[in-house]
Amino acid sequence: MDGVYNYMEHLVKKQLDEVLKRYECCKCPQCKRDMYAYALNLLPAKYVTSLEGEAFTKLEMLDASARVKLITVTTEAVHTVIQNVRHIEA
Repeated sequence: MDGVYNYMEHLVKKQLDEVLKRYECCKCPQCKRDMYAYALNLLPAKYVTSLEGEAFTKLEMLDASARVKLITVTTEAVHTVIQNVRHIEA
């Protein structure tokens, strides 16, 4: 690990991929970036500087309420972007 890393970015990317499997919606790079940014703005950052910090954050995310919040926010991000698509269709 090099420097400081927001582990929440990894968690949101992974969860967003799972949520998007259940939706028939635009999954172009712009829409996915918008969903990703929307979700990250609603969740607390989890900065880590070491593998130990990453392991601690993973343990925190085993908590049911933290998992539910992550799923809820990523699903909200998908719904919000679907209703407010910003990309230019060809």
